[in-house]
Amino acid sequence: MLAVAVALFGVLLGAALAFYVYLRFFHERLRKMRRRGGAGGVGIGEANGWRQQEAQELTLHQTQPPQDVESQGSSDRDSRQPSPALDSLRERVWQIPRNFLQLSGEVVGRGSFGSVIRGTVNLRGRRRAAIVQVAAAAAEQPSSAAADLAKSISLVADCSDHPNVLGLIGLCGLGEDSSTLYVVLEDGSVSLKQALLDARMAQHDPDRARRTGSGSAIKEEQLLGYARGIAAALEYLSSKQVDNFFFSLFLNFSFVLNCLKSLPQIIHRKVCARNVSLHPLPGDPPEGEEEANHSPSASDLPVAKLGGFGIVDFSRGQPGSEADHVRWHSHERLYGGEANTKSDVWAFGVLMWEIFTLGKA
Repeated sequence: MLAVAVALFGVLLGAALAFYVYLRFFHERLRKMRRRGGAGGVGIGEANGWRQQEAQELTLHQTQPPQDVESQGSSDRDSRQPSPALDSLRERVWQIPRNFLQLSGEVVGRGSFGSVIRGTVNLRGRRRAAIVQVAAAAAEQPSSAAADLAKSISLVADCSDHPNVLGLIGLCGLGEDSSTLYVVLEDGSVSLKQALLDARMAQHDPDRARRTGSGSAIKEEQLLGYARGIAAALEYLSSKQVDNFFFSLFLNFSFVLNCLKSLPQIIHRKVCARNVSLHPLPGDPPEGEEEANHSPSASDLPVAKLGGFGIVDFSRGQPGSEADHVRWHSHERLYGGEANTKSDVWAFGVLMWEIFTLGKA
């Protein structure tokens, strides 16, 4: 029996080593193709889905090879070439025509790449509220900053299909003769933190609180729905990176699964009520019925959408008003440990305390 177990272990180990060698070979082959083809992300994108992921990672992390500068004029022309990292987003993200986007000029907050302002976008023939992060165009950014911007946009674009994740709508100005790139996001101007503070009836409307016998303007079922939605978003983020990785073909083997425990996952690191936005769903009253006579159903209630990561990570209010996330850290992180999905679970527990104490943290 022991001999059979040893033999089986040897076969699995040999298969894993062979697969590793094949991946190294394929990785080196892609690198050579990349060097020969310049910004060859589009050609590589014609491969299978997992090859697109690998080619994109190569594009995002590649640094430009040193070039001989013949003159100042040629250097300026080269520096204004479109960034390969941002250019790879063309076919993945909706390119919004400029006349589809209207900006109000009202600043909501500050993101990693520019100011966040209110706006509206023409989506399927209807005007939809949105927030827009105004970033410098690729021609105005160094290659490293453009790669970071592309990576932040790509991270959110891959997760925008979840109903409880603050999603990306599209980009405006990419590849055009414009000095500005507009990153259009779902409306995240109303934070859960502010909604919880405003719901304190004992503080804002004591007479109503005495009449209703409740200190909250938000029902407990609704608060529980917010917590349930945020938990679903965190579960989705923690599994997204591994699910899209080409190693997922082998996750049924426990041996390979143990070897892949260190694979990168999407770790949020900033789970708190400030990074959750509330979105009213399209629950308008039927035509001919007054809004006062329309009793909202469960689908009319606001939906909690998790932000605070990638391009949807921005601080609301004035500069310098960023939240200190130490109070949401687990003991391991306080003592210098790295963030992981378990520390996100701890932060979610603190977020639950925020929700059911109406913003106390």
